[in-house]
Amino acid sequence: MKTVDIKGRPYIEVNQRIIYFRANYPDHKLISEIVSLENGVCLMKALVLNKDNEVIAVGHAYEKEGSTFINKTSYIENCETSAWGRALGNMGIGVDTSIASADEVENAIENQKKKPSKQTKPTTKPVEPPKPITATQITTLNDLIKLKNINLEKLLTYFKIKKIEDIKSDQYGKILQQLNKKWVGN
Repeated sequence: MKTVDIKGRPYIEVNQRIIYFRANYPDHKLISEIVSLENGVCLMKALVLNKDNEVIAVGHAYEKEGSTFINKTSYIENCETSAWGRALGNMGIGVDTSIASADEVENAIENQKKKPSKQTKPTTKPVEPPKPITATQITTLNDLIKLKNINLEKLLTYFKIKKIEDIKSDQYGKILQQLNKKWVGN
């Protein structure tokens, strides 16, 4: 797997762990669950399931909205990626030098550079329209829907969405949160 050098140490990026996982464990699943999503803070859990749907590895991640440049718009997605990296690391993928992925280490370094501000001034910036979810997020949703035996059509109707590809980034977290509760739409 390719590594990235951070302060003289090699780290493996999450995408490299996922590529390795998909190539070497085609009958396994990688799914995510939002544990908590409140007040701009996301706590995510990722699970690696074997072909018998038994949990073989777990990873958690925590991200705060606006804490980094990427977290200004994508803190839920960033949290999910970090949780995947930890779950795959806990499975033993890409842990030659560290369980932490390059993404986690870079994020930690960036957060350490920040100086706490005494007072923040409110700013107004143009609101960007939500982006469509990624192919990986669609796969995650499909895996979770199958795992929980949920009727996809009813789920999409509940959220007033025509097809899964129409889900936007701002809806993704809400849908995951609903799926991780005892969803009664079936």
